Amino acid sequence: MGLPVGLLHAITLTETSRNGMPQPHAVQRGGESRYPSTRKAAEALLRNPDGSLVEEAHVGCMQLSLKTHVRSFDRPESMLDPERNIRRAARILQGQRKASPGWREALGRYHGGSAEQRNAFACRVRAYLRALAPASATLIDAAHTCPAFRPVIAARNAAYAHAVRTGAAP
Repeated sequence: MGLPVGLLHAITLTETSRNGMPQPHAVQRGGESRYPSTRKAAEALLRNPDGSLVEEAHVGCMQLSLKTHVRSFDRPESMLDPERNIRRAARILQGQRKASPGWREALGRYHGGSAEQRNAFACRVRAYLRALAPASATLIDAAHTCPAFRPVIAARNAAYAHAVRTGAAP
């Protein structure tokens, strides 16, 4: 099962956007999101002072759970490789979609949390998709109430969105 055009991009923006750009080295730990400027600094956030892995962290542009997904990588620090992080997220999303009646539910399962948190996540992804790939946004059921959210998309992302709309995107 393929993923809707623009979905992964919309998720990276929902999960880690700063100034309209996804952040490949983002690490959320202890309820605090951090955006180190280097991979080395992000790698340091994955470990406790004694060198053991932190218990709870979400890693990379797709904010994968360190605890749940670390076994899918050759080493924990590999989760910060954007390409590998996105590939793993794509596999997770495909599995969630197969187990769900629609994309809204699949996105909620991907994100986790309370029903309210899952809905808010799906709403934000849908808002980014409306800007990036409007046809894909229609795949996320809008029957649920979504709070007003105006996505910020940096110029490079806007150019990608235009390429998607005109069929020029890879």
